[in-house]
Amino acid sequence: MSSNNNTSITFAILQLQTAFRYSSLILGFILLIGGVFGNILNIIVFVKVGNYKNNACSLYMFVRTFLDLNVLLAGLATRILATGFQTDFTLVNRAWCKTRISFTEINSESTYTLICLQAIDAFICSSPSVGVRQKSNIRTARYLIVGTLCFWCIHEIPYFIFQDLVIVGGTPMCITTNTIFAQYHTYFAGLCVVAIIPITVISIFGFLTVRHLKTISVTRSLSSLTRQTISMALFQIVAVLVFNGPNAASLIYQVITTNLVKDSYRRAVEQPITSFIATYSYGPFAILITIHRTEIMQSFMILISFAFVIINPTMSVINLASFQQEALLQHNYYRQQLHCTGAMVLNASISTTAQNYAQYLAANNIFNHSQTPGLGENLWMESSSAALTSVNGSVPTIAWYSEISSYNYSNPGFSSATGHFTQVVWSDSVQLGIGIALTSNNLAAYVVANYYPPGNYLGQFATKVPPLCTSTTTSVTTTSAGNTTNAGSTTNAGSTNSSGSTTSAGTTTNAGSTTSVGGSTNGGTTVSFSASNNTAVSPSYHRYYSLLTVITLGTQFYQIVY
Repeated sequence: MSSNNNTSITFAILQLQTAFRYSSLILGFILLIGGVFGNILNIIVFVKVGNYKNNACSLYMFVRTFLDLNVLLAGLATRILATGFQTDFTLVNRAWCKTRISFTEINSESTYTLICLQAIDAFICSSPSVGVRQKSNIRTARYLIVGTLCFWCIHEIPYFIFQDLVIVGGTPMCITTNTIFAQYHTYFAGLCVVAIIPITVISIFGFLTVRHLKTISVTRSLSSLTRQTISMALFQIVAVLVFNGPNAASLIYQVITTNLVKDSYRRAVEQPITSFIATYSYGPFAILITIHRTEIMQSFMILISFAFVIINPTMSVINLASFQQEALLQHNYYRQQLHCTGAMVLNASISTTAQNYAQYLAANNIFNHSQTPGLGENLWMESSSAALTSVNGSVPTIAWYSEISSYNYSNPGFSSATGHFTQVVWSDSVQLGIGIALTSNNLAAYVVANYYPPGNYLGQFATKVPPLCTSTTTSVTTTSAGNTTNAGSTTNAGSTNSSGSTTSAGTTTNAGSTTSVGGSTNGGTTVSFSASNNTAVSPSYHRYYSLLTVITLGTQFYQIVY
């Protein structure tokens, strides 16, 4: 398979990841807002009607509304923050690391247990035998509810002990430190309690209940309240099957492929799909089941519209669109005017990837590469002792390009001192994605630029890093926030001094403000800059895919996008 086909696969994977990421975020907001609103409305309705006081099935539903609220707020809300906005409190707070999963699972496991009890109670209430129907009573239901909550609270105690915030390779991770308990939790709690057992139990008793209801004599003998609660229980059973079925299949797949060595492409495809399914599995906790269905559906549709409106990835301080255009213009100025190579275009999907990672860097205040397969990457960071109010998109590009002063055209190749420059002007890199994010205190800005196809391939620098167009001295100047910054000045293309380095003036002083890649001081405010570029990679790094994988990926891509 040619390298062009290989890069096309990489780009398709990127599109697939973006589609699933935004779908997961939108779905998460809909389930969270609609679920919280609906469960609160459920509580109001149940308290007003009061049927939970003398009907076992209604009591199970009433208690579940509180459990579902806990799952949505502690589980789904924090998941949206972590996956959509790269704000994971389990990585910064040890207490939350220990309690989040255990608290969420106490509530979710209790919910699924009550759903099973609800299905069994619906079967008992619909029985043709009066004696069997009398076995459904409120007193037994109360005991079962208390026993369920106590059992799952005791069951999750080991999580408080073994779950911990640890540093792995310099990166904080919230993980289970005991291997045996981790395996038990994966195979039993994750797979059986949440997926296989509830689906099996509710399927069996749901089928038996429907068979009971087909008997006319049984239907006529049931009270209006009993018929209504049975219908609600059956609706909940369908909801669990619809929402939890894909989750069960995903968990089974993960267990089967646990010991399978997967390449980077396969992991890149599986990760967003798994993340979407995990968000989708919160559906049973957000399903609205009350007697006032019309009012709820009207409110729910309003909330859906509201969710689409509030999901806006733009930044509150910096105009992202303007920043991206400034960066694109600066890139193309260097490429077209100074190096006579093709212009770049801004790619929305790649920009989304860059923006998401910039937000992750800012949220965690770290400066590491993302290692995204199939994309080149330049990083830039600015920190200040005063709050940043604006960053011109051309500034990071100027800093990266200024490395031309260290690039030796007589001996082309990769160097950590020139990797940003060579990526900026790499002739094959024609699509740009760029993002910027500020830290919570606005004292630092992180910029991520991704390039497609990626540059800095070993053995290709002589042909892919074009020299300057003319032999005249060229000065590149831009204005940002009132300060003039000059960078990347160089003499004749390919001309070297005695040490073999290209002669240039990488730093200039203007109006008392010194600006360079290393740092600057302006008006008493200390500002520092940092830049980082991926190391050079060999073309053999990109593994060839089989024809079957290509067909599968293409099918998934068109189903999601089109």
